[in-house]
Amino acid sequence: MAAITRQPLTLDETVEKIGVLTAVVVHARYRLSIKDLVEHFTSESAATLVTDVYLGGIAAGLAHDDAAGEAGATLVRTWSDARLKALAAAYEAKFAADRERGSVPVF
Repeated sequence: MAAITRQPLTLDETVEKIGVLTAVVVHARYRLSIKDLVEHFTSESAATLVTDVYLGGIAAGLAHDDAAGEAGATLVRTWSDARLKALAAAYEAKFAADRERGSVPVF
């Protein structure tokens, strides 16, 4: 049987693959929209983050798969932090509007 040889991925392909696989993992765990996750995790800003972390890991001596894992984990942490900040800002804006109307909920 002939051995299957694979061409190494380019950096752009590697970064995209990390983004897509990260989206798949988050989707599988939390059942969020795969389309939205892929869009977020393969955006230009996400690709920049993944590239920086991935290449930083390689430069630090990590194996390619370990560097990819670090990049994916950093992507999820950064994305979730941004979502939490946006959600907090939205709630704060809603509560500020409620205060102005004098309808602040009592807890």
